[in-house]
Amino acid sequence: MFKNFFFHKTPNFWTNRNFLSYLLLPLSFLYYIGFFIIKKISKPKKVNIPIICIGNLIAGGSGKTPTAIAIGKILQQNNINFAFLTRGFGSKNNKDIIKITKNEDIKKYSFDKYGDEPLLLKDYADTYISKNRFLASKKIEKNKNYQTIILDDGFQNNSIKKDFSILVIDSNICFGNQFLIPAGPLREPINNGLNKADLIIIIGKKNLVLEHKIKENSFNKTLIYASIKANNLNDFYNKKIVAFCGLAYPKKFFSFLLKEKLNIIATFDFPDHYPYSNNDIERLLKISKDKDAVLLTTKKDWVKLNNDYQKQIKYLDIFLEISDQDLLIDKLKGIL
Repeated sequence: MFKNFFFHKTPNFWTNRNFLSYLLLPLSFLYYIGFFIIKKISKPKKVNIPIICIGNLIAGGSGKTPTAIAIGKILQQNNINFAFLTRGFGSKNNKDIIKITKNEDIKKYSFDKYGDEPLLLKDYADTYISKNRFLASKKIEKNKNYQTIILDDGFQNNSIKKDFSILVIDSNICFGNQFLIPAGPLREPINNGLNKADLIIIIGKKNLVLEHKIKENSFNKTLIYASIKANNLNDFYNKKIVAFCGLAYPKKFFSFLLKEKLNIIATFDFPDHYPYSNNDIERLLKISKDKDAVLLTTKKDWVKLNNDYQKQIKYLDIFLEISDQDLLIDKLKGIL
C-alpha cells in the first residue's frame, strides 16, 4: 500500500479539535516557549535589495506558492524584475545555493536536489534554492538585474529583514483548530503573525467571521481577496477522472474538481510533498486504465514525476486571480 514513514498526512484534529488535540497541548506550550526564545534571540539582517515575503500561519495548505507566482506576474507586468527565493522543501541540499534559470530545461529532475516548489517557480522567473535565506539573498543582490526578491514561505524565518510581508489565508481552512503545532497547525500565535503582515490575501469566498477574527487581533490591516482559477478545465469535461495529490489539505483539490462538475470516479491522497515511488505511480496508472479514465493531479505533484510518467498523467493548470491588483502594486511600489 501507499506508505512512507518520513511524510505524514495532516491530522484531522488540526481542523476540528478532539481529545487528541487537547492531549497534545503541553507540547504546543513547549513549542510556544521555543518560538519566543528564538524570536527574542534572533537578529534579522538587512540586505541591499527589497524583500517581498509570502507566508502563512499554518503548516501548509494556504496557497503561498500560487500567491508568489501571481505577485511575480504582476511585477513583470509593471516591468519590475525579480528572483524567487525558496528553501525547496524536500531538498536534501543543506549548504549550497542553487540557481535555476527561468524556463531552464532540467532533463533529470531530482526531488532530493530541488524539492517541488522551485520547479513551479522557475517557469516564471529565476529561482534560488537555499536553506540559508540570508546568504542566498546576499548572492541575489549582487546581480544588478534584479530589483527585488520574492521570498516564498519565509514568514517564520528570522534570519533576514523583510521589506513587505504578505500573509496568505485560505478562507475555508482559516487558522485550523487555532492551536499551535503539534496540537494544531499554527506555526505561531495568531496575533503575532497578523501583526507582522503588511497585507493579507484571503483565498476563497468572503468570510466575515475570518475578517472579524483578523480585526480582533490586529489593527488597520489591508485585506485583499483572491480566487483559484484553472486554465485547462475544458480538457477534462465529459471524461472520467481519477484524481490524486500530495497536499496538506487534499480536499481542496478534490472539492475544486467537483465544484467544476468534473466526473471524478476515484480519488487518492498522499502526504504533503510526498516523494512518489514508481510503484505508487504504476498502481495509479493501472487503476485509471482499468476504469478507462484520465489520471489527473496538481502541477505541484506532476513536476516530481519523471518524463515518462509526465506524458501519461495530466495536471490541472491553476492560477490565482487577485481582486484588487492596483492596490497591491501601489503597496509594493512603496518599497521598490
